[in-house]
Amino acid sequence: MKLWSLSPEYLDSGRLLQEHRSIHGILHAISGKADIKIRRYYNYGGYLVFRHYALVEEMRIRNHDHRSYVDKLFKALPERRRRLDFKISKREIEDDVHVLLGRQQRANKSKEEGRVRVYNSCPTEWLERIEKIQITGLPKDIFLI
Repeated sequence: MKLWSLSPEYLDSGRLLQEHRSIHGILHAISGKADIKIRRYYNYGGYLVFRHYALVEEMRIRNHDHRSYVDKLFKALPERRRRLDFKISKREIEDDVHVLLGRQQRANKSKEEGRVRVYNSCPTEWLERIEKIQITGLPKDIFLI
């Protein structure tokens, strides 16, 4: 289960949909509905819901169908597991940029890219979005998409 440290617009469709499935799996695991324990995300249900929201926004821009919701899973989480203050390092972002630039993509025959092309620089807009929600809280319409 891979959660990327980049904004969803950089992911190709396959990675975008895979991460969406992973978020559902992790939320099921931390809400006690599965046996898998994902320690890194265990107390960060709020971050996972926000990441799901961002992925679904991008999926809709690309005309992907979305019918899976996380509101019941999130509401079933105890308060201590709803934290938003998930930390992503610039090193993680740089590593993800290198992956998307082609180290592992060489094996991908389709060479599909995300909606926005990744360059060698370290895009930090995802960190800025995370910092903003940590201050303002989750968007009011987060469960409506």
